[in-house]
Amino acid sequence: RHLIDSLRSMIFTQLKYEETHLQKNPDLVRNSSKLKAKKERQKNILSTTSISNTGYNGILPIGYKLRPLLEPDAEFVDSRWPYRSKKSLVMIRKQIV
Repeated sequence: RHLIDSLRSMIFTQLKYEETHLQKNPDLVRNSSKLKAKKERQKNILSTTSISNTGYNGILPIGYKLRPLLEPDAEFVDSRWPYRSKKSLVMIRKQIV
């Protein structure tokens, strides 16, 4: 359950980022299609986990708090990223900074 809640939080963060980016750049078709794809992925994850939203406040699971990623977080993100490669840590660090 804890991992599912973490995954939901991560997807929620991505959706908020994409919505903000789309508002800043409404003419970019890529942004709207990316947001649509992420919303669909969220629906799939929620439906395949068979876990109800009990304990979920509609934004983040109870006890969770969002914070921006810091450069030291890059190694952890890279260790969990399914597309990890020799170059991914450098790319992740650039994305965070």
